[in-house]
Amino acid sequence: MKYGTLNFKIKLSLEECSHYKRNKYPNIYFKKAYLIGKINEKEVDFLTNYLLGFGTIIRNIDNELIKATYRDKIKILLNNI
Repeated sequence: MKYGTLNFKIKLSLEECSHYKRNKYPNIYFKKAYLIGKINEKEVDFLTNYLLGFGTIIRNIDNELIKATYRDKIKILLNNI
């Protein structure tokens, strides 16, 4: 599998994000209120766990696979409370 087969762009509500600054990863960069990058499909679980660290500032996820996985993780968290 070619690396970086899934492109994504994630809109955040803040232009400055301390979570990103503390936790930078290759192939993911922050530009104006967006996280932009490419990952392998096998890394979707890792990315969605990373996104949970952004808390309530995520406004939109433009990749449907990543968005669905992120929503599933939130549902699991809510069901565990």
